[in-house]
Amino acid sequence: MDHILPHIARPLPIVIDTDPAGGIFLRDIDDVLAIFFLLASAEVRVDALTVTYGNASLEKTLRVARRIRAFSGRHDLPVLAGASSRRDRGRRTAAADFIVEYFRENRGCAVLLTLGPLTNLATALLMEPRLADWIPAVVMMGGNLFASFPLKPLAGFEFNFAMDVKSTEFVLGSPLKKWIAATDLCVQTQFTRQGLASLQKLNPHSAVDRLCRIGEWIRVNNLILGSRGFFPWDPVAAAMLVKPELYEDVRDAPLTIRGKGFRSRLTFSADKGLTRPCAVPMKLRAEEFMDLLIKRLSIT
Repeated sequence: MDHILPHIARPLPIVIDTDPAGGIFLRDIDDVLAIFFLLASAEVRVDALTVTYGNASLEKTLRVARRIRAFSGRHDLPVLAGASSRRDRGRRTAAADFIVEYFRENRGCAVLLTLGPLTNLATALLMEPRLADWIPAVVMMGGNLFASFPLKPLAGFEFNFAMDVKSTEFVLGSPLKKWIAATDLCVQTQFTRQGLASLQKLNPHSAVDRLCRIGEWIRVNNLILGSRGFFPWDPVAAAMLVKPELYEDVRDAPLTIRGKGFRSRLTFSADKGLTRPCAVPMKLRAEEFMDLLIKRLSIT
């Protein structure tokens, strides 16, 4: 897979639209890992966090986003509140306003990474349709194509896109150039106790481990799902911006979403004339990805 924006000099400017919940009981830590990973990566420059509901309420995800800012030492990093539920689609928020203005000022030379429901992005597009021309690429974590989960309790399950299907339909139908890390890709690797041991050996006091308590999340996944570890959903999407050569078998076709709720599915369209470009890598070089993730997290 080529660089998503090869014509733009590195570090690549990015805005992260996110629903972080690391440190909250029984809530996924993947957003926090992805953000710390990107903050530690010289290939990109994180310019802001726009926050949404999803893994937890907006009030809680905002609190976690501010803790990320404090733990990372990036006190200059803007953290902006967005949608509190899918009912906020179309309602102006600080996050939606920021997305429009940021990409107006940085048109053609910055990327949006979405790690939660797409309500903030859909709202920004409704406010300013020209946004689709200003953002040269959006990288998204979400959607399920073939339900190829190794764990039966999660068979067919998807979260981010399903939280606001109408916003997902709207964004997928837009002319934005979309790169999607679907769940089919993300389940090809797990963050295990061996990975945690490697991280702690490199840095026994890493900020991300102190904030997320990674060992506890591994234990929760083991108890509830019987897995060896947890799926690093959002870091898989984030690493597309850092090391795209880890992603192979890229399908390039329009996508639609079918069904309702957490078992909705993404479907490829055979109509190449549709102006809904989506690039979907189907294979991850998992061992290399995990090695990169742990090394970058150890910097925090």
